[in-house]
Amino acid sequence: MKAKFFMLLPVLLLGSSLIGWGIMISMATADPSFSVEPKYYQKAARFEEELARRAASQKLGWHIQVIEFRRESDGTLSLEAQLTDKDDLPLAGVGLAVLAMANLRSNDVHSAATSSDAAGRVSLRLSPGASGLWEMRFSAERGVDRFFQVVRQDLVLHRGAT
Repeated sequence: MKAKFFMLLPVLLLGSSLIGWGIMISMATADPSFSVEPKYYQKAARFEEELARRAASQKLGWHIQVIEFRRESDGTLSLEAQLTDKDDLPLAGVGLAVLAMANLRSNDVHSAATSSDAAGRVSLRLSPGASGLWEMRFSAERGVDRFFQVVRQDLVLHRGAT
């Protein structure tokens, strides 16, 4: 009897390990805060292109500053930002898009796009999202110029909130 038990012990251990992995994977994928970067492998395989894009953005010298990021009373998110050039002069007529995600719910991606006004400012409305720290991936485009910047910003309560 003991011989059969010890003969089946590796099978039992392997089986329990697989069951444990299955439980952990199902728990992770059911968790709303779980997220995987889309097309992660392709991004990793093309990392040299990403480095070239970052260098081109840095050489262009543009800068995006988040002026205000807040939750409105209706729950929507209001984002105001300003785009400036390397001499801190406002950039007007630049197409600006943002992908924003809360760290708490990074699988829930919010997006918006518009063009900057004469003062280089943009006002964007995003659908409701979680409070806390957010990552905003900005992309700006004017003619052949392309600029990318990632900004991390805390979401504040709406005006008039205590």
